[in-house]
Amino acid sequence: MTMFKPPSPPHAPTSALTPTLIDAKQTPTASVAATAVLRFCKARQKGCATNDPWQHFSINPLQYAEFESFARSDSALWGYLEDKLR
Repeated sequence: MTMFKPPSPPHAPTSALTPTLIDAKQTPTASVAATAVLRFCKARQKGCATNDPWQHFSINPLQYAEFESFARSDSALWGYLEDKLR
């Protein structure tokens, strides 16, 4: 009696085991919401006021963290935010 032996499973490609390199053009950028808040804050810093003195943005905690990270990287903007905005 001959037993059938199933073929061995194919080996996983090595590319699945090695991380892919990120192209400089594909580096993470700010989300649309974080960008909108940054743009608004930079405009206020430059003296470009809107008609409404109170601006409201609905962002989630992840988007806020992203905004804060980008704002802290610009020392002049971060100083303005700490001093003038609430």
